[in-house]
Amino acid sequence: MGDPRRLTSVPTRVDKTDKQPHADAPEVIAWEKAELCLRVYEIGGTGPGYSATVKVETSMQNVSSDDALWHAIGTFTAVTLPNTTECLTIASGMLRYVRWVITLAAGTDTCTFEITGVGRPG
Repeated sequence: MGDPRRLTSVPTRVDKTDKQPHADAPEVIAWEKAELCLRVYEIGGTGPGYSATVKVETSMQNVSSDDALWHAIGTFTAVTLPNTTECLTIASGMLRYVRWVITLAAGTDTCTFEITGVGRPG
């Protein structure tokens, strides 16, 4: 049986490269693998070729946003169109917490997205 989880509590709108606040990172210690879906509702910008890339990071702690304490375990395919869903399977490497990091390409002004998924115990 899977454990449904949201990495974003609601659809999240960003207007710059950003990361999930460390205190909001969900605990996934019971998960051995995860199947995650990124849904992009809106993406726009002033430049040609705007896009957003979202990666998933993991850590044993959620008291610091220090990048040296978080390690990438997966990256969704870059999204360039609104109303797009990308899925990602993380088969190994998860520690106690996971968070998202979104990078907006030059000329990309906004992106509204959410990440949901199902974790599977080992």
